[in-house]
Amino acid sequence: MATYKNRGTDAKPAWQARVRIVGYGTKTASGFKTKKEAEDWAAGVERPMRRRTYRDDAKAHQTTLLEALERYEQEVTPAKKGAAEERYVLAAWRRDPLALRSMASITASDVAEWRNRRMTTPRKLKDGTERLPAPSTVANAMNLLSAIFVHAASEWHMPSLNNPVAGVKRPKANAGRKRRLVGDEEGRLLTACKASEFNWLEAMVIIAIETGMRQGELRALIWQHINGPTAYLPDTKNGEPRTVPLSTRARTAFAELRKLYPDAAEVFPFTKGEVIQAFKDACKAAEITGLTFHDLRHEAATRLSKKLHNVLELSAVTGHKTLQTLKRYYQPDPEELAKRLD
Repeated sequence: MATYKNRGTDAKPAWQARVRIVGYGTKTASGFKTKKEAEDWAAGVERPMRRRTYRDDAKAHQTTLLEALERYEQEVTPAKKGAAEERYVLAAWRRDPLALRSMASITASDVAEWRNRRMTTPRKLKDGTERLPAPSTVANAMNLLSAIFVHAASEWHMPSLNNPVAGVKRPKANAGRKRRLVGDEEGRLLTACKASEFNWLEAMVIIAIETGMRQGELRALIWQHINGPTAYLPDTKNGEPRTVPLSTRARTAFAELRKLYPDAAEVFPFTKGEVIQAFKDACKAAEITGLTFHDLRHEAATRLSKKLHNVLELSAVTGHKTLQTLKRYYQPDPEELAKRLD
């Protein structure tokens, strides 16, 4: 049953409603301007309790998105492989006005408005230029917000919390990159790498082209896992270990690198930033534009596909878990495919 009490004055009433139903404990709400408002609230609580369908939404109303973001970063993010990148996205959400709202108050319309605003607001880069975010950047931020709402509902005792992101369309992704080495770019790039102050860069680029290993996988390599014709990767981006076969050219590059660092435990003991900057400098010296280190993975996948015609073998080497993902990197030559049909 429900009870009511005016905790204000006749001039400025502040009604409190209290509902007691066996099995649910006591639910209280205050600050209603009229007794009718208090009765309406109590009826809305009492009715589902008697039908055994009641779900307490008080915690969802009391918790701001900012609090949820901070808790998620402390409890969930550290266990993820992409924890460092995810913290940047969480920081951006914390700066957004939506962060000050309660989780229960955020609707699909709020998320759609955020998406539209984010897609049309340019970000200032370090060089002073401005650039709109990529659709994938906005979609990833929406996916993270969705994950937080789902986690809060299941793990933080907010069973009534709806996920406002669920019904909102993500921005359509741009076409995947198709940049590969063309013409004499490989020779020019390797010449620039060899002349670079970073004497490990040439070997790293060659191994990336020959194996398709990601930059992070290369930086995680230790000499203990280089075993003759193979390199073992115990911890990869997709969470599964894999063993990568090494071509003669890749083995030679590893051997030359070992001579440079005979006592090192790690093959490439350098940071992500150091690798990116070194590669940028080499591209500039070689007068190559529009090429990133990750594009070497596209190059490798296409080259390997000419040697490994079985897509299962190809994916085992490159580490792609789905055919759809592999297709983004694999760019076959139509003329070569036609020859195979003869």
